[in-house]
Amino acid sequence: MGTKIVDLKTLKEINKDSIKKDYNRNLEWKVFQSALMKSMNERKDVVWRGMKTNVLLVPLMIHEHKKGEKCEPHLRCQVFTDNCEGFLMTLDVPMDLFDSLMDVETYTEMLKEVA
Repeated sequence: MGTKIVDLKTLKEINKDSIKKDYNRNLEWKVFQSALMKSMNERKDVVWRGMKTNVLLVPLMIHEHKKGEKCEPHLRCQVFTDNCEGFLMTLDVPMDLFDSLMDVETYTEMLKEVA
């Protein structure tokens, strides 16, 4: 399972799904988005693109519990923001949803074709 790239619009929907499924790890969306925007706007090496801003989902482990009870397997992922957020953020993502997302390698190849 490779690293995936998602824009914030997609990440918000994944987060909503994670909350709906009652998974343990999700994002406080407004706090996350506000902090990410502030941090990115303070840096000169990244560009804030609103909901089109990309982040990475890095799979950390297969997880099979929610609220202390065994449940369907899902992936616990790190939400990687190039250190725009000063702490490790994790999000529980359904396996099939994670598999449907674009790999970083595919995205990189697409960028090369455009350049």
